[in-house]
Amino acid sequence: MLIIIGIILIVSAGLALANLLYDRQVPNYLSRKVAHIPGGVAFLLGVLWLDPWTAVALSAALTLVLIIVRFWRPTLLRGAGGSGRPHAYAELTYPVAGTLSLAIGWGILGDRWLALVPILMMAWGDSITGLVRSLMYRREVKGIWGSMAMLAVCLLVAILYDPYW
Repeated sequence: MLIIIGIILIVSAGLALANLLYDRQVPNYLSRKVAHIPGGVAFLLGVLWLDPWTAVALSAALTLVLIIVRFWRPTLLRGAGGSGRPHAYAELTYPVAGTLSLAIGWGILGDRWLALVPILMMAWGDSITGLVRSLMYRREVKGIWGSMAMLAVCLLVAILYDPYW
């Protein structure tokens, strides 16, 4: 039970930090990347400490809460998307994809790492891409340096699971 509370707190802290940054005039393309990092940590802790279906249920429950909040009060998710990007739903598609990855990779196929590796590539790889692009270009733009940073992170994450090599 303690790990579940910890995961909920980590997810909440990531969203709160993204909101805080957004409120301090950090552009949304950057503030939303900050929420990805603790999201990846939450998935990692779930895979390390929970059984597969408890992890899937917790992920699905948190995703449902995000969906409800996104449509009921999007300003609560402003730093991760929400009212900051009303036309985009990445703050919802990311946890949906993560939940599906857990359910299929770990729940059905029985391989926790097969489930986790794509989630971490999405969480940490995409996050580092945005952070590097922001540092290099000072605006939301696609560029080689962000892609190279994502490749490096994804290759490091791939070490967790040999077939990705």
